[in-house]
Amino acid sequence: MTALVCLFLPRAIKPAALRALGHAVAAGVRIGPSLVLTERLALAKGASIGAFNFLALRRLLLREDAAIGSMNVIKRGQSALLKRRAAIGNRNVILRGWTPSAIRSSLLKIGYNSKITSSHYLEMTECITVGENSVVAGVRSQIWTHGFVHDRTGPGRKLVIGPVVIGDNVYVSSGCIINCGLRIANAVSIGSGASVAKSLDEEGVYVAQPLRHLRRTPDERVAGLTRVDGATPMDTYFSRVP
Repeated sequence: MTALVCLFLPRAIKPAALRALGHAVAAGVRIGPSLVLTERLALAKGASIGAFNFLALRRLLLREDAAIGSMNVIKRGQSALLKRRAAIGNRNVILRGWTPSAIRSSLLKIGYNSKITSSHYLEMTECITVGENSVVAGVRSQIWTHGFVHDRTGPGRKLVIGPVVIGDNVYVSSGCIINCGLRIANAVSIGSGASVAKSLDEEGVYVAQPLRHLRRTPDERVAGLTRVDGATPMDTYFSRVP
């Protein structure tokens, strides 16, 4: 019923119809023709959802004046919280791939006045948190919360997962790749095309570095990680908590 209301009813009567279904939707909220499949929908005063989105997730909470643009795909079970004046732009893909049953549910949290702009890809095996006044800018950046470590020989590999935490007043330029299990400190700017493979603990500007060889074996790469018991069919490890 929630999906039908969001997709087909006139915009003016959608808030009242959603409240009748048990959702917390303020009067005057703007919802374009989008397919919204969620267990809980909470839209505060001034919040908006644009047209032609596919939003299939457990919970979707938009605080005052938060916004989701148009033609976004958010799916596969995670939850999303956009704080006041936070925004997701247009044509972004935010999804969770296959995960072992032992892995907890994930949350995308975007802080006050922060924005994911357009045409980015966020992978949500684990949580992604964006602080206040931060922007994932431009297009085609990727944020990953899982990766793999392949054995030196043979078909074996290990799944490594970890949350990504982006601080306050962070600027991520176009075409960046942010890998799992790391933290980006406050007041950091990341140049276009950078691959972030470790936490950035000091404020300042970071740019892409020349490709270099790291002499590490598969066993060294998973040393210090926490193994997840009962995760099949492959060994699974939690990355270091930021």
